[in-house]
Amino acid sequence: MGPPLAARMPADAAGTTRPMIVTHLRHRVASGLAALAAIAAFAAATAPAWGAAQRVRVSDDRFGPRTIRVHKGAKVKWRWAGSDAHNVVGKGFRSRVKTQGTFAHRFTRRGTYRYVCTLHADDGMVGRIVVR
Repeated sequence: MGPPLAARMPADAAGTTRPMIVTHLRHRVASGLAALAAIAAFAAATAPAWGAAQRVRVSDDRFGPRTIRVHKGAKVKWRWAGSDAHNVVGKGFRSRVKTQGTFAHRFTRRGTYRYVCTLHADDGMVGRIVVR
């Protein structure tokens, strides 16, 4: 006959004994949760903006972020931050040429909307709104 059951049960910090399988499962679950948290943090940091990132920065010769994803009915606001003059032009929306301020447009239909600064499109000043 083997050692008594209590000898096969490790004690925790409080002196409580548990069967080995319970201790093993607790460690496995904790490791799994830590891995899921790390994956979620990485995905949030690397995924294109969705919903909450409804602002686009208009800086000198670039839009940032270049692509955002929003839900149908969302309003996107562009904010000028550089010193050069720019505009925002896409299918169904157009801002004035300006050096400061904001421009907003509400997207009421699903689809992909490409937009440009007509003054700097050849320099790659383009963006995209994906509406779901």
